[in-house]
Amino acid sequence: MYQHWIDREISTGFQKLILLSLERTPASEVINGTVDAWHEAIIAGRVFDEARDAPRFKLAFLALAQRSTHWPSPREFLEAMPSLPSEHLVSRLTNDESRQRGMQKTDEIY
Repeated sequence: MYQHWIDREISTGFQKLILLSLERTPASEVINGTVDAWHEAIIAGRVFDEARDAPRFKLAFLALAQRSTHWPSPREFLEAMPSLPSEHLVSRLTNDESRQRGMQKTDEIY
């Protein structure tokens, strides 16, 4: 499924990078094609959600703008993208009493 918000985020990021006059900046005539190529490279094998990932796209472009001296690649963009927040892990039961309470709660659920 084509996600237009990704093109919007890439285009906005590109606009800011273009203003920095980085080495190897694509010519204005090929920027639309560059957006398409980046979109394809970024989504390959990945699933993005606008609410969750649009801020991560913005932060990745900000990081690239801060440290790049040349036009970045999609790979550099993905490496600059902040990691997803980790899910809360269930704590391990540490003693028999805790284990017993857990089993009682499980029985109550059933």
